[in-house]
Amino acid sequence: MRTGIIGTKIGSTSFHNEDGSVSPVTLVKIDECVVSGVKTKDKDGYFAIQLASIDNKSKNPKIKKPQKKIFASLNIKPKKIVKEFRVIEENLLKIGTSINAGHFEKEQKIDVTGTSIGKGFAGVMKRHNFSGQRASHGVSLSHRKAGSTG
Repeated sequence: MRTGIIGTKIGSTSFHNEDGSVSPVTLVKIDECVVSGVKTKDKDGYFAIQLASIDNKSKNPKIKKPQKKIFASLNIKPKKIVKEFRVIEENLLKIGTSINAGHFEKEQKIDVTGTSIGKGFAGVMKRHNFSGQRASHGVSLSHRKAGSTG
């Protein structure tokens, strides 16, 4: 297995293939990913690489002091996200190695995992794009309700 990469979804669009067909594609912004740790079978029982990504530029940093010390000892700028990817022994990389989109080959199939952003308990107007009911003319207490669905 090869190592993964950390990215942020920035949108979706379509791509026109050479034969004229259209394929949907997802645009992913890939920040600098740096190897921040290596796990070996002797020490940890399996082979893995820890990747750190997305510089912390906010005024309210969420990076704790112990993490800052770890990054400082590795000579890496503190990052927001640290993820671990299992690999085989031949694909282990040295700490401090930078990984970008060039790490993957053209037309290579990849697996994607993500976390969707929750929007809470939504009503029918937000959840199903219902238009709602009139503001007056006999309608009371049900302006944003579903109304008749049958």
